[in-house]
Amino acid sequence: MSLLTVCQAAARLLNQPSVSAVVTAAARTPQEFLTIALQCGEELLRRHDWGGLVRTAEFTALPATVPGDFERLTQGSPVRLGRVPIRGALSDAEMNLKRSAPVTSPPRFQLLGSVLDVAPAPAGPVTLEYVSSFWIKSADTMPVYRATFLADSDRSLIPEGVLLQGLVWRWKRLKGLAYQDELDQFEQAVGYHARADRALRLPAEQAAASANRAKVTV
Repeated sequence: MSLLTVCQAAARLLNQPSVSAVVTAAARTPQEFLTIALQCGEELLRRHDWGGLVRTAEFTALPATVPGDFERLTQGSPVRLGRVPIRGALSDAEMNLKRSAPVTSPPRFQLLGSVLDVAPAPAGPVTLEYVSSFWIKSADTMPVYRATFLADSDRSLIPEGVLLQGLVWRWKRLKGLAYQDELDQFEQAVGYHARADRALRLPAEQAAASANRAKVTV
C-alpha cells in the first residue's frame, strides 16, 4: 500500500469522499489524512524496533558521528566489535576512567548526542546497530528513504495496515466522534505486528546471542 491507497482505504472506512491525491490535494480531508499519517508513523517508530528500520553502520575510527537517520540504539547488543558485544552506555566519568584503562580491559561504549566512542581503543572496526528515523521510502527503482511523505506513491516501512488503523481512530478523535473501538483495534494490531516482526527476526538474533555469550568477557 502507498500513501494514496492507505488514505483511499481510510476514506472508505470513514465514509468520506473518494481521495484521488494526498500530498498535492487542496481539499481538507486528504490534508488531514496526511498530517495524521505522519503523526501515527512517528508514534509507531517510537514503540517498536521494526525490522524494516534496523540499520547498521561500521566505524574504523572513533569517536565517530552516527548516521543522520539515527533514531536510537536497538535493544540487545547494538554496539559490537566483530561479533562480540561492547557494553555501555557509559557516563562521562565512567568513560574518562575507561580511556585510561589498560588496553586489555574489556571495551565499553559511550553515545553522547550523535557521537559514538569506545574505550579502550578497539582493535578493529566497530559495528553500530540502530533504528532508522527514515520510515518512509519512495517508489523509485533505487528507493530514497526519508522521514516524511513527499509523493502519493511513497510507502511506509512500518506495517501499513497498522498505519491505516491509526489514521482512522485519530481522524475520528479529531472530529469529536467515538473512536474507542478503532483505538482498541489499533492497539491489538500494533501488538500483533510487533510480535510477528520480532518472531521473523528471532532465529538470527538467537544465533548471534549464542555466539556472543560464548565470547563475552565479563
